[in-house]
Amino acid sequence: MPAQQPITQGWGEGPSERYEALAQRFRPVFAEIRAGAVERELQRRLPHQEIRRLAAAGLTAVRVPTEFGGAGASLPELFNLLIELGEADSNVAQSIRAHLGFVEIVLNSSRSAWRETWLRRLAAGELVGPGRGETGEVQQGALQTRLYQRDGQWFLDGRKFYSTGLLYADWADVGATGEDGLSYAVVVRRSDEGVQPLDDWNGFGQRLTSSGTTHYRNVPVDPSEIRPDEERFPYSQAFFQLVHLATIAGIGRAISS
Repeated sequence: MPAQQPITQGWGEGPSERYEALAQRFRPVFAEIRAGAVERELQRRLPHQEIRRLAAAGLTAVRVPTEFGGAGASLPELFNLLIELGEADSNVAQSIRAHLGFVEIVLNSSRSAWRETWLRRLAAGELVGPGRGETGEVQQGALQTRLYQRDGQWFLDGRKFYSTGLLYADWADVGATGEDGLSYAVVVRRSDEGVQPLDDWNGFGQRLTSSGTTHYRNVPVDPSEIRPDEERFPYSQAFFQLVHLATIAGIGRAISS
C-alpha cells in the first residue's frame, strides 16, 4: 500500500485551525443545500444539482492527495465535514457514501497506474456509485451478476438493489462473479445504455438517495477496470459505519438547532 499521509493519519484528531480553514471552503455549499432540503423532501426532488455542486467544490475529492488535485484531508476531517453535511441534508450525505468508500479503495490500491488514473478522475469531480447489493436467492459471497467474455470482449450482466447514489454518479463500481467462479469488482460508465438505474426505492427514509434497483444488460467492460473483489481497504467496515454515524450526528445537530 502506498504510504500516503491522508491514510496514515490517526483517527483521534480534535478540532484544529486546519479543519476550520478546510470547512470554510464548503460551508457556503452546505448552507445552500440546507436551505432547499425541506422543499426537496416535500416535492421529492432528487438532489442532482446539489451533489454536483459538492463535487465542483471539491468535497467528494477531499481525501485525494494535494499532488493530484485534492485537499489531502485526514479521516477525522472527512467525518467532521460529513457531520456538517448531514446537518444540512442527510439525503445528500448518504448519497455519496459509496463514492467516499471508492476513494478509499483507490487510495489504498497497490496498482500504481490504476490508482493515479482514478485519483485524477476523482479530483476532477467524477463520481462513483455502488453495485453490490442483490436480492432473491443469493448466498453470501456468491453474486448472481456475471462478468463474462464474448468474442474477446468483457461484458457485465445482472441486477442490483440498494444502489444508493448511483443516479448521481458518472461510474458504477459493481461486484460480479467471473467465469472462473471468483468474485471481481468492475467499474463501468453509468451512462452506458446497458446500465439502467431506477428510482424505485420505497423503503423507510432515504427517499432522495436513489437507493433503488439497477439493471446491467450487456454492459461492455474495460479490462483495466477489472480487479479481484478482495482489493478493498483494511478499515472498510469501520469506515462505512462511521459514514452512517457522521450522518446521524448531523441529523442530531439539525434537530437540536
